[in-house]
Amino acid sequence: MFTSISLKSIGNRKDTFFDPNTFSSIPVNLSDYQLLNVYASYQWADGKWKWHLDTKNLLNQDYFEVYGYNALRCNVNTGVRYKF
Repeated sequence: MFTSISLKSIGNRKDTFFDPNTFSSIPVNLSDYQLLNVYASYQWADGKWKWHLDTKNLLNQDYFEVYGYNALRCNVNTGVRYKF
């Protein structure tokens, strides 16, 4: 069994928004946010089978990395792999 937990914390920062109506750039402030990511995997049958679970943004934060472009909310990916 393998597990990993990570916390990414991003502070307040500035970005620029281009207004297509006035053709000018407007400075904007982006809020801080925290991302909690969790990963777990388990292998069995001498490593032939592997199950994994990968969860991103477990706190379901609503944030912008770049102004005007939404980032993913809570995202869960899971799967099973078999090696021949």
